[in-house]
Amino acid sequence: MLTQGYQGQAGALAPYQAYLSGATGLESLGQQPLELGSALGGRIANPTGANALFQGGMGAAQSNFAANAYNPFAAALTGFSQSPSLINAAANAFRTQPNAGNLAGSSFDGYGNPII
Repeated sequence: MLTQGYQGQAGALAPYQAYLSGATGLESLGQQPLELGSALGGRIANPTGANALFQGGMGAAQSNFAANAYNPFAAALTGFSQSPSLINAAANAFRTQPNAGNLAGSSFDGYGNPII
């Protein structure tokens, strides 16, 4: 009878043990990047290697700068978007126009402008 009581207590503890093992596993996953970062941060920085990486990146940026200096397609789109006729057409397309049936007795024309 006494062993059955202990089995019941141990069985009641099982869900908490499963949760605790999951939390412990999650904690260990979060601890690995921390340990790696502290190991890398604890090393002495090599200025020669850092300078080599910096110079390589700057060289790559300079080589791409000339190739990306002018884009005729982008220039055409920019010029087209600044066209006054395109701007007026877009403004007219999105302008709300009142219903002509509602104009009777009002002081607005068919384009929503006040009649003076």
